[in-house]
Amino acid sequence: MDTLPDFVFLPIFDRVSRVVHFGRSRSLQEVKNRIKRILKRQKQAYQTAKKQSTVRKYRTEYQNLRKLYRHEFPERTWEDAERNPGGIVDLTLRYGRDKAIEMRLERGRRRMGPLRRIR
Repeated sequence: MDTLPDFVFLPIFDRVSRVVHFGRSRSLQEVKNRIKRILKRQKQAYQTAKKQSTVRKYRTEYQNLRKLYRHEFPERTWEDAERNPGGIVDLTLRYGRDKAIEMRLERGRRRMGPLRRIR
């Protein structure tokens, strides 16, 4: 995970943050614990599912998240948040995904100023 450039890492982080709620994560251990909790829920979901298509869906989600966890996804997430304070990863760890996106959009609106129509 350390060798991935940001333009590859950020979409992966965005997909994971849709499943795992990172809001108010204060340490690397908290990030790891939240991912472990979701892994446990996904494993339980595919073990108790009845339909084969549902089992396949849950198992695939579980396996993909487990691969990311094993390849040091939490460490890369924490390093990116420390390296880029005020970035989308840092804001997501502090406030949660929805609030972080809202804050980034608001920051962009302020930076652009009022939009005017050009004739």
